[in-house]
Amino acid sequence: MIKEDPEIEVSPLGGMVARDGMTVHVEIYRLVEGDESWTLEVTDHEGGSTV
Repeated sequence: MIKEDPEIEVSPLGGMVARDGMTVHVEIYRLVEGDESWTLEVTDHEGGSTV
């Protein structure tokens, strides 16, 4: 049995944010089915991620 990846809804509020000379990528998303909670993930210029 092959398990498919869940469908994810991405918020239009995410994107690149620059402040004080530093830029990060902000992603806001949630699963389409199931829990209605949003997840916020920030990725820095070195690829480090905070969820």
